[in-house]
Amino acid sequence: MVLGFLSLVWSPNYTASMGQTVSSLIGEIYKAEARKLTYTIARAQNLPRYGDAEDVVQFAFERALETWQPDALPANPVAWLYQVARNKAMDIGRAKTKTTLVPDYDLIVESHQNVGTSANPTGLRQGEDTDLDATLAMAFVCCHPGLPPESQLALALRTLFSLSVDEVARALCIKYDNAEKRLTRARKAAQSLGIMVEPPRDLSQRLPGVLRILYLCFNEGYYSRSKDPIRFDLCTDTLALLNNLVQHPSCQTTEAYALLALMCFHCARLGTRVGIKENTSEIEAGSEVETAPDQEALQLLSPAEQNRANYNATLITYGKYYLNQAATGTHISAYHLEAAIAATHCAAPTWAETDWQLISNYYQQLLQINPSTMVRLGYWVALWKADGAAAVLPEFLASATPMADNYFYQSLGQRLMEDLGELDKAEGYKQAAFALALTPTERTFVTTT
Repeated sequence: MVLGFLSLVWSPNYTASMGQTVSSLIGEIYKAEARKLTYTIARAQNLPRYGDAEDVVQFAFERALETWQPDALPANPVAWLYQVARNKAMDIGRAKTKTTLVPDYDLIVESHQNVGTSANPTGLRQGEDTDLDATLAMAFVCCHPGLPPESQLALALRTLFSLSVDEVARALCIKYDNAEKRLTRARKAAQSLGIMVEPPRDLSQRLPGVLRILYLCFNEGYYSRSKDPIRFDLCTDTLALLNNLVQHPSCQTTEAYALLALMCFHCARLGTRVGIKENTSEIEAGSEVETAPDQEALQLLSPAEQNRANYNATLITYGKYYLNQAATGTHISAYHLEAAIAATHCAAPTWAETDWQLISNYYQQLLQINPSTMVRLGYWVALWKADGAAAVLPEFLASATPMADNYFYQSLGQRLMEDLGELDKAEGYKQAAFALALTPTERTFVTTT
């Protein structure tokens, strides 16, 4: 059996819901199916170069936009798209030989199903090789060594998970214009290099890049800045892919296990991270939040507000299992330390009983590996909770200029100043945080993770 939580990853039966437009339905299918169709068409119709299959699949979606009607949708929309893309590939003469590795559409549907056995609590198949999921196969394709690492990431995020340019920019912590340029350069480079739609025989060399892609995609779902405070679909989809990946002997590395442990711990808390808050309209006058007084609204809950009794105990067990698997050898990666931090949060019976000193120590080690802004902010939160706001203040204030445009920095400043009794300064940080907030969710998010 596979991870119990992965039952949330389903093979959808696409139909237009009440009030849903055809274009929005097609957009939904595109996000979920385009990458699988691209890989399947490439293999089935002998389109070896990256971009060729992508073009015919894009044509199929354009045809759907032109021809589908609300009252006359195809009985099987994905099969319809596959057939149109297949016909287009044959019409333009690209399918000189038919090497049908995927003999019929039923096998495409099977790509939604997770594989595994009940040999151990996690469903991991030790030492047994299996076919790569289509999305994972494309991930290895995107991580071609001829592409610069930044191009690999941008291309993979856009191709595999249908992230918007804005979402790619957020995942890579770059501006929108830079993300757009990077994506254009990456696609042109992939075509000019003649990159083949075929994963390498030796997966190990490209594995670090694939893990990085899965990590970034999971984070985009977990810390979503879209209209939804959490993208559950992206989190569960990424978890399913990583679960599939570690079933391959060449991918059973300590880093892969550590990343899977991290995702399990995070997913164990997913259902408790959103809830109902009241009186959300008091956030700020003119903040464009139109919630009426006392109206209930689904929002992110801080860890202190979450009901820990509802943490998914099975997923926590899986996380511990994988973290133990990752503990062999002497190498400690950023995934190991982030998983250890997440495990400590899951182990605390209450927010007040969290071992902040241990978390602070983990963050100190993590900073040696990944001295990023977000890791530093996490360290300051842990240090604040362990030793008080005064212990954080000197380093926090010294970073005021480079972090001035960071929402989380300003929000943390508000909490620190409140803790120190500097209410006027706290108000200044609050106003700065509101000015930087991109969504209503961010305006009410408590920076105590």
